[in-house]
Amino acid sequence: GQTSPPYIYKIEEAWAKTCDYTEESVGYRYSLEHYLNNIWKRGVVHVVQDMQFADYVLIPHCATGMFMHFVAKYSLELEARNKEDLSTKKRKGRKRMNATEHFLLYEGSLPERAVRTTDDRYLMKLLTDVVIPHPAFEMCVLRENCRFLIPSIYGRHVFR
Repeated sequence: GQTSPPYIYKIEEAWAKTCDYTEESVGYRYSLEHYLNNIWKRGVVHVVQDMQFADYVLIPHCATGMFMHFVAKYSLELEARNKEDLSTKKRKGRKRMNATEHFLLYEGSLPERAVRTTDDRYLMKLLTDVVIPHPAFEMCVLRENCRFLIPSIYGRHVFR
């Protein structure tokens, strides 16, 4: 027999306006989080308004878009710093040493500052300020058959 799609309760407040701004700027490859958020809007799955009927609590986010923006920001800052250092060292006749970015090998060689900023200033803030205080969070934690749904193009975003 055919089974119905799962019932999902979406914490709407987790999808901030910032996420709408990142959708177009990061391109299709990084739009899984946006794609899934739009699926919920179109009713392809059963979105419920009453948490007690939910199989899953969806925590929508745009961590990938935020991460890509932090990568760009820090890359531009590093490039500017290296240009400034080069010009200063040429005037003083010293050997040039470039500032470099540190990469997290266990994270697939992702740039450390962008990863940490995404985690600390975006994801952890989203959890502490929006998700955990939301009534649906506690209701789901207390129910044995309820799970959290956290879409992510990079599985690493759910582990820290």
